[in-house]
Amino acid sequence: MEQGMLSVGLSSVFSLKLLKKVYEKNKSYTKFIVTEQDFKFISRVVQESKGLCDQKELMQFINGAEILDETLLSQNQPEISVWCYNYTFHYIDEYGKDFLNKFSEIITLVNKNCTISELNYICNEPYDLQRKFYSSIVEEKLGRLHQNMAENLNIINEIHSKLHITTNIFSIPVSCNITVQEDNSILEFKRRYYDFKEWVTSRVPDFFTGNVLQLDCTDLYVNNITFPELIEQLIKCHKSCSPKQWNSFSLAEEHYFDMEQAVRCLQECLDINLEPVRDASGMDGVDKVFDNLLLYHMPYLIGKQRSNKPDGNRKLSLAAEVDDSLLRASQNESKNGADIVLTKKVVTSGDGQELAYYTAGAGIPIYIVNAYGVAVDVWKPLISLLAEHYYIIIGEIRGINNNERPINTQNEHYGLYDHVDDIEKVIEAEKIDALHMISWCSGAKQAILYAARDKVKILSQIIIAGEFAPYNDSEKDHSKFRKSVQEIFQIIKNDERMFEFYLKIINKSIFKNTLDFQGLTNKAQTAEVRDIVELLFEIIPQKDRSIILDAFTSKEKMRNFLTMCVEYYQHDVESVITSLNMPALLVSSDKDNVANPKQSEWAHSKFRNSVYVPFPEATHSIVKERYIDLYNLIKQHLETIG
Repeated sequence: MEQGMLSVGLSSVFSLKLLKKVYEKNKSYTKFIVTEQDFKFISRVVQESKGLCDQKELMQFINGAEILDETLLSQNQPEISVWCYNYTFHYIDEYGKDFLNKFSEIITLVNKNCTISELNYICNEPYDLQRKFYSSIVEEKLGRLHQNMAENLNIINEIHSKLHITTNIFSIPVSCNITVQEDNSILEFKRRYYDFKEWVTSRVPDFFTGNVLQLDCTDLYVNNITFPELIEQLIKCHKSCSPKQWNSFSLAEEHYFDMEQAVRCLQECLDINLEPVRDASGMDGVDKVFDNLLLYHMPYLIGKQRSNKPDGNRKLSLAAEVDDSLLRASQNESKNGADIVLTKKVVTSGDGQELAYYTAGAGIPIYIVNAYGVAVDVWKPLISLLAEHYYIIIGEIRGINNNERPINTQNEHYGLYDHVDDIEKVIEAEKIDALHMISWCSGAKQAILYAARDKVKILSQIIIAGEFAPYNDSEKDHSKFRKSVQEIFQIIKNDERMFEFYLKIINKSIFKNTLDFQGLTNKAQTAEVRDIVELLFEIIPQKDRSIILDAFTSKEKMRNFLTMCVEYYQHDVESVITSLNMPALLVSSDKDNVANPKQSEWAHSKFRNSVYVPFPEATHSIVKERYIDLYNLIKQHLETIG
């Protein structure tokens, strides 16, 4: 009997490939139907996927789909077989909650006009939450993901009970989604390993001399099923379904590698120096930081408890046999921003000074509001990724140098509202009427106050490690950096001779330099030496100091910077925040010594429409050090809000 195949949830290349194969292998399907939202989204995803060998074929397939609407459904449609793909791993958990509520509305529409023959729901295997976690952020995130999965299954069960139709649940390890498309879990694991190792050695160059990173492999697994095998399993299970019943299948059950096996295999074919362990008692603080990062960003490594043994007879795909495509992909894993070209532009500010700003890319505009005293270059890695899809604008933050002081006003130094005026001038010059805003640290209040002027439509606010105080009882949320800035400002204001002393204090004590680990170890018995992990998060690497700490390279810059910061700290923006309606994404770093993450939590409670994402094992320099993770988070936010 002829049927139409309605596919809902086309959220990735993998989902399209999977459902395309299902359609092609089922001879009773005569129409491939998608929602208009899915059609637009997946078309863009496929078009923007670089290096996709079957890109043309996939575009032809999606362009041949019929769009779901009431007109289509009224044309004497055959029975409809519904396939819902719900990939529930989100950087922003809140964005996955409403998917099945919208899906229920689609089912109601279809059922009103047609006969639904079956409902096929493809979802992720649940995570095993019995594993020991070393970060509350990681544990809470995985707990929310697990809860979301359970709630989604409840909604599917309600549809099944209401319509009395065949309902098939196909659970697939999330790593299948990664492994069988152009991005794969092995490369992701490799990137995480090398990024972390570089992060540590940029702070303590000799840390891994005699030290090997350890990974707790308890309940960690790497999926080891090929795409043809997955399709074969799916079709086989689909054919065996009992009519009008609730049928549940766990695909890829037999195709997985124990993580310890996988790591040892990786050691043989890739340059990975990592020791898999089962007993975590020997892991040090640095090992646990790596564990937290890995599981936060790759939770699909956590498998459910299994009664059978891992498949020891199969080779680990994409690891034991490293082919040319893997090597090519590994050479293009990420950008560091070195090749991004920023176009410099100049506009005259309201006080008569020349105001420089920079642009890159094309598309919907994003205005980046930088932090005080930090060079624009710190944003280049993130801009290089964003500029592939958006038009990026970033302005210089004036006032650090004496020659940037206002010339047409009575103000001796730049204040918060002067910087907001600068934003307004740049956006006027660009003739933009709608944009997203991304701000960092002291850029937060600038972005908030500009949005309140209602000059253009602000599509969304993305605030990274924002400094929001003062607010009621905010003193407890003031960072060590904020307290130091205020104290030093008062001291040097009254005693010019203390400048040199505090320049050294800030550069050596507040923002520590590279450490000699072997020398540190030799002093380990003294009370002066703290946990190496705590020190790691306080160090600014030598390669980044010139762009992050420029404000502390001279008395002139330091005096102006401290003055601007103290003035910034005086502005209470709570009433402004509560008046804003646009979607907001608030991001914090759990190891931030400059902007306490508690302030981002507070701001989240005040915005009318916001989500809050705390990053584990991250410093204030998140825009530079974790720019790929930040990009993925921002990308999901922008795609979700449309």
